[in-house]
Amino acid sequence: MAPFKFRFKFRQEGLNQSSVNELLRLTLLSPEMVLALLAGRQPKTLTLRWLKNHEFPVEWAAQREVFGGGDR
Repeated sequence: MAPFKFRFKFRQEGLNQSSVNELLRLTLLSPEMVLALLAGRQPKTLTLRWLKNHEFPVEWAAQREVFGGGDR
């Protein structure tokens, strides 16, 4: 799908580009972090506020170092 079509769809759904960018960044979280979040076992440092306001590493091993693993 072309970028223009994506933008049109986001607007059609009532989302602005900033919100979409924030959501897309979450796809970079490691499967381990996603599973921990879904199970409620995320590290204390892994909050939506933190993710929205900070850059986080793309490499999964580096994410483990930053967030301290998935055992709350």
